[in-house]
Amino acid sequence: MFQLLILFSSIAFCCCDECSSLAAVSEASLKYGLNELKLEVNKKTTNPIINSIGTLAGLACILTAFTENDAYKIMKALNLDQTFTNATQFYDDFQQINISRFHEVYNFLLISSEYPVLEQFITKMKECKYLQVSVNIDFKTKLHILNSGLKAYVKNVTANTTDNCFYETLQLTTNEKLVFLSVNNFQENFHNKFKSNSLKQLFRNDAVNQLRVVSLYNRDQHPYFKQDDECQIIELRIGRYKMIIMLPHSPDGYINLVNKLNATQLRSISNRLKKLRESKAMQLVTILLPKFKIASNRKITINSTTGLGVLQNTFQTIPGMSTANNLQFSYVSENSAMKISDSEGAKFGQSVNNRHVLTVINMFKVDHPFLIFLFETVTGTDILIYCAAFDAIMKEHQI
Repeated sequence: MFQLLILFSSIAFCCCDECSSLAAVSEASLKYGLNELKLEVNKKTTNPIINSIGTLAGLACILTAFTENDAYKIMKALNLDQTFTNATQFYDDFQQINISRFHEVYNFLLISSEYPVLEQFITKMKECKYLQVSVNIDFKTKLHILNSGLKAYVKNVTANTTDNCFYETLQLTTNEKLVFLSVNNFQENFHNKFKSNSLKQLFRNDAVNQLRVVSLYNRDQHPYFKQDDECQIIELRIGRYKMIIMLPHSPDGYINLVNKLNATQLRSISNRLKKLRESKAMQLVTILLPKFKIASNRKITINSTTGLGVLQNTFQTIPGMSTANNLQFSYVSENSAMKISDSEGAKFGQSVNNRHVLTVINMFKVDHPFLIFLFETVTGTDILIYCAAFDAIMKEHQI
């Protein structure tokens, strides 16, 4: 089955010219594992029942990697066209499939680090009638719901809190519950692929597709930081978010960048940066979100029995995170800043082992809808995790 996954991964995810069309897929590759695929599709029913992660992942790849006609050609080559009378019927019937393993496909695509393909798959599956009702997700599959439209459909998720996965429940204004699920080894899965010591290396590999680079700026070229000559800036887009990643060339670059953003609002961050500079921390992350309004008494508490929510269980390599029972996000309406603390009053970002130090994450009102990350070292993993962590809050307030 593992080989089957590799097969379909290669069919769907390769972006080189030679593999971008159906004709480029070798006959041998198509034949490999196809018998398994056919055996796992129950032709006795109008709508095939798929019970294998390999099979469903393969069909997902076919759906997302090729055009509708090409997808049908592949199905015909698999002798599955008896089930689907034509390409249109293929898509119609696929929406009726009992997607008992849908979450495994999602996890498979996620681990394959193919966000564009994943997004296409989500777009297709959003239309499935199966997903328009309550969805019970088995935590043992360790699904991670990322930045996707699926979250609007996920309700009443059954949680197995003993499975060493964490969950975070946000109570939205519509009284619907939104749940993040995560994989314990999520960071590890992405780390090797995206690990990079420089932005130049980072944007030479798969992160180009993953992050959808909007533009690359050299020093003094970015419209928001024209006067800055101490960092390299990359502007990119993930889904609906525009993001700016800045790579300061020195610890002083952090202070200068922060002071230029808004000296009054960011003064506390500047002071924290100075402390981090003294401790010679290797990494600092600051996230700015626009037009953020929330009541001052609004709090989101994450139960640490399943890990300290997004900030603890996902960021496994980050030191300095307290193991207190609860981690609270306190929103301050006066300056729309989000302050992070725990029940023991731990000061995040000051426990340092020279790697992945997280400081307070602040949300401020800004004129343009972008997220700002300040890194000395950056990986695609970090960006995706942060994007997922705050997606719900942004959508709730229509940011």
